[in-house]
Amino acid sequence: MVFAVAVALGVGGGCKPKTGGKCRPGQSFCDGNKALACRGGTYVEATCGGPLGCKKADTDLLCDQSESTAGAVCVGDDDRACTPDKTAVLVCKDGRFVVAASCRGKKGCSPLGKLATCDATIADRGEACEKDAAFACSGDGKTMLKCTLHKWETHRFCRGASGCTLDDDTATCDESVAQVDDPCSVAGRIACSTDKKNELICQTGRFAVSRPCKTACRVSPTGHTVKCE
Repeated sequence: MVFAVAVALGVGGGCKPKTGGKCRPGQSFCDGNKALACRGGTYVEATCGGPLGCKKADTDLLCDQSESTAGAVCVGDDDRACTPDKTAVLVCKDGRFVVAASCRGKKGCSPLGKLATCDATIADRGEACEKDAAFACSGDGKTMLKCTLHKWETHRFCRGASGCTLDDDTATCDESVAQVDDPCSVAGRIACSTDKKNELICQTGRFAVSRPCKTACRVSPTGHTVKCE
C-alpha cells in the first residue's frame, strides 16, 4: 500500500529524528527504502518493500508497503499487503502486519495497494481466512473447506472421482463415494462406501449404511448414479 504524509520542516531544531523518538502527526521521512513515520506520537521505522520503495514527491513521502512480511511494522491501520511469495495476504493491526488469509489459488495474492486481493480457492485446514461461510478446496482436491471464525475447517469429504471444484466461487463436492459418518449435505443422498461393499445414505447430516451389496457398489462415470449389485 502507498501512503502519503507531509514532511515536517525544522523538526527539533535540526536534530535527526530516531526510532522511538517523540513526534507530531505529519512528521515522516525517507531513509533508503525505509520510512520513519509518526505513529501514536512516536517515530516508528517501516520498510517500504513494494516496487516503488520510499520516495519523496514534492512535500510528500511515499512508502510502498504493497509487499511485506508478517510481523513487520505497518503505517496505516487496516492496510493490506502481499507476502513476497504471494501465498498470503497481510493486514495491518496495531502497527504490525498479520496474516489475514492464505492465498493458495492460481492467482495468489495480487498487490493492489490497499486493495490487495487474495485467491483463497485452495487452502489447508486450520489456515486463516477472511470471509466466514466462504468455501475452498484442499490442495489434493478431496476435501471441501468452510471458513468458520476466520479459520478453514473441514466441511465435506469429496471422495468421488470429480473431487472438490470451485467455479466462480461456486463450490462442488463429489460425494458419490464416502465413508460411514462422513458429513453430508442432502438427506437421502446415496453413495458407495470406499471399499465398494456397501451402499450408504445421508441421514441427519451423516452417511450411514443403507444396505450391503452382494457383488459391489458402483458409481457411474458421471458420478450421478450409484448401483448396489
